[in-house]
Amino acid sequence: MLRPDERDTLIAFDDVEVVQEGALALVCRIRGKIVSIPRAQAVKRPARGDTGSLVIPRSLARERGLI
Repeated sequence: MLRPDERDTLIAFDDVEVVQEGALALVCRIRGKIVSIPRAQAVKRPARGDTGSLVIPRSLARERGLI
């Protein structure tokens, strides 16, 4: 369970590859794991086919099993 002060914090992941882009979500490879990330929650992201940094809410990272 998230503490109230963690709910809106952001977390950055490096070396993220955007495998596919849809109208509502990105399919990304993060730490060897393929996950769907809602576009609206991706604060910073690499372009499709590129590798770079992805910044998302900590709560989303927890939901996707990334932390």
